[in-house]
Amino acid sequence: MGYASKQNLLDCDKSFVYNTAYDKEDTLDDVAINQALEQADEEIDSFLSHRFVLPLETVPGLLNKQAINIAFCWLADRGNQATELIEHHYKGATKVLKDIIENRCDLGLPTIEAQPEDSITPPWEAWSAYTKTRHGGQSLLRGEGDLLDSITHNSTSDSAAISSQLIYAGVHQEGFSGAVKVAVHSRVMTQAFGKALKVPKHVNVGVHSCFIAPPQRKYLGLSRNYEQELLTVIGDFWRDRL
Repeated sequence: MGYASKQNLLDCDKSFVYNTAYDKEDTLDDVAINQALEQADEEIDSFLSHRFVLPLETVPGLLNKQAINIAFCWLADRGNQATELIEHHYKGATKVLKDIIENRCDLGLPTIEAQPEDSITPPWEAWSAYTKTRHGGQSLLRGEGDLLDSITHNSTSDSAAISSQLIYAGVHQEGFSGAVKVAVHSRVMTQAFGKALKVPKHVNVGVHSCFIAPPQRKYLGLSRNYEQELLTVIGDFWRDRL
């Protein structure tokens, strides 16, 4: 379920949609509109996954409004028609989403259950609806195994370090929140507005910026039990030398 629909965009500002999503055949470009709505869904999910079980069973009106603002910004950015007002509305939408995940705004929806007593902190957030699109043969915890293979360690007489050279390793470990620049790329559209296309369509996506907030999914750390065990081992080591 998306947070907004094509009809929502038209109902909010029909002239804006026609100005930013008109194709060469003098009709609305449904592929572009669908991309804008998907972009809005992905951004909102990146925030909500911090606190809520996704996908949501219902879409509150507050989220619908933010999805419309984000989709409008994407359409405007795509056609180099972004104005200060559009950017203002986009920033306002991300602020509302931040308020939601920081519990300053209540959606009245079930949140993620509390962390078990013995686990690595903080707990992993719920998977977003995107996970349903992952291709077969991959688990949710591992794709090609690059991150696992990249982890190295180094130790000296008085220190030990575990690290990875992959850029996204730190994002998984610590989380991230900020704007990123998306390069020109092509995308294969297999569905539009929740319906499968008869023939997949290749589309080109221009350079644009978007705000993302992937949640922290810490993979290096100690549970409380292992931490206590480690402290015990260290204590035994020093007792043997004193």
